[in-house]
Amino acid sequence: TWQEAVCSSLTEMSAPQIHKDRLAGWPEHYPWVQSPGLAYFRTRIPLAQRGVEHGLAVTFAYFTTRELQQRALGILKFKLDILWAMLDAIDKAYPE
Repeated sequence: TWQEAVCSSLTEMSAPQIHKDRLAGWPEHYPWVQSPGLAYFRTRIPLAQRGVEHGLAVTFAYFTTRELQQRALGILKFKLDILWAMLDAIDKAYPE
């Protein structure tokens, strides 16, 4: 369902702060990124926070029974398993 898709987006709950921290280092590490490009990515941070808040609201409104809450946890676990598998594949493909 679309509510399950929204629930899966909750893996991004810490993304706004992570992106903010990463962007702080861009001018030093990526000096070739022009100001308008950097400004665009900075405008995405509050939008990401709004997305997290919306995702939580939808999830709390939809997953109201214990059975549905267990389903929500399963959805998040599955998405995290996928993300870890992707990181493992990238790590294996590009060893130091």
